[in-house]
Amino acid sequence: MVNYVFLELILVSVLIWRVRLKKKKQVHKRTNKYVSRHCRNLDAHLPDVWQYSDAWVWYKAQAALVNGLLVGMAIAFPVAFVVLTSATQNIILAFFAIITIGCIVGNVLGLAYLFGWALGVKESIAGVVVIGLAVDYTIHIGHVYDVGRSDGLISREDKTISAVWTMGPTVVAGAVTTAGAAVFLLFAQLTFFTQMGILILSTIISSLIYSLFFFVPLLYVMGPQANNGNLRAIQHYITDTCCSSSCCSFSRIEAPTRELIKSPPPAADEDEKEPA
Repeated sequence: MVNYVFLELILVSVLIWRVRLKKKKQVHKRTNKYVSRHCRNLDAHLPDVWQYSDAWVWYKAQAALVNGLLVGMAIAFPVAFVVLTSATQNIILAFFAIITIGCIVGNVLGLAYLFGWALGVKESIAGVVVIGLAVDYTIHIGHVYDVGRSDGLISREDKTISAVWTMGPTVVAGAVTTAGAAVFLLFAQLTFFTQMGILILSTIISSLIYSLFFFVPLLYVMGPQANNGNLRAIQHYITDTCCSSSCCSFSRIEAPTRELIKSPPPAADEDEKEPA
C-alpha cells in the first residue's frame, strides 16, 4: 500500500497581478529562493516541493508577450525599411524615415510607461501596430520629396518646400480623420477599447508632429540632392562602372594581340641579304 503525503501552505501576498514584469521577476526569484532554502531538510516523504500562484501564470504570459513584441519589432522595422526604400526609391530617404518611425514608436511606448500601464496584450499589439501607423505620413512626404527630381527640382530646399506644400494639407487631413475615428473609443466602457483609443491617438499625434517638425527639417538640412541615394542612379552607376572597367581591361589585353596580327614583319635590307 502506497501512502501519499500532501501538505499545502497558503500564504497571502500583496503582489498585484497587473504589476510590471520587472517587479514580478524579482518577487518570483525571491519566492523560489525562500522555498528552496526552507525545504532542504525536509523528510524524504516530501521530495517535491514547489510554490504556485495565479500571478506566475500571468508572469509567464507577460514574458512571452515581451519576447513577441521584441521579435515583432525586429521583423517590422526591416520590413518597413524595405517598403520605404521601394516606395521612395531612395536609400537616404528610407534611412531618415526609419529614424523618424523609431522616434514615434519610442514616444508612444514611453507614454504608455508614464501612464503606468504594465506590458500586456494591448501594449504588445500596439507596439507592432504603431510601426504601421507611423509609416503613413512619413512615407508620403518622402515620396513627394523624391518625385521633385522629375519636376526639375535639384536642391534639397526646393524639394522640401514642394513636398510640404503638396502633401502637408493631405497629411494633416488624414491625421484629423483618423484621430476623429479613434476619439469614440475613449467613451467605451471596456478598458481595452479606451486604452487602444489612447494608443491610436498618441500614435497619430506623434506621427504628425515627428513627420512635420522632425522629418521635414531633417530633409531641409540633410536631404539628398539631385540623384544622391536614388536606386536607379546607383544601379546605372554600378552598371557603367562595371562595363567601363571590363571594356578597358579587354582593350588592354586585346590591343597588343591585334598589333601583332595586323602589323607585317619588317623587311630585311638588300645589303644584308646579298653579301658584298
